[in-house]
Amino acid sequence: GLDSLTGIDTEFRHELGGLIVALLVVPAIFVPLGNGWVARVLRSRAVRLGAVWSYGFYLWHQGWIDAALRLTHAREFHGNLAIIGPLALCYATATAAITWKVVERPLQRLQARR
Repeated sequence: GLDSLTGIDTEFRHELGGLIVALLVVPAIFVPLGNGWVARVLRSRAVRLGAVWSYGFYLWHQGWIDAALRLTHAREFHGNLAIIGPLALCYATATAAITWKVVERPLQRLQARR
């Protein structure tokens, strides 16, 4: 299981996951989209909101995973993913949206005025 991985093994898995995500995202950034279904998905409101909230989600998700683990009295890698996953996902997304509206957006507007 994941709890038996050494530090370097864990880091390798983490970096490999990042590489896979990057390889999935790079074509969407550099390939001309045209008007196909991929373009419609990438231009959708949900994807645009996800992009706007992604940094806040990145900042908050681990804290909400830890909170969900504490709430369910579970240890890392031994919790019920069907409970912890949706809890952390919903709370991290909500927190990211609030952070964007209350902190990031006003600061961006202030910067644009300067």
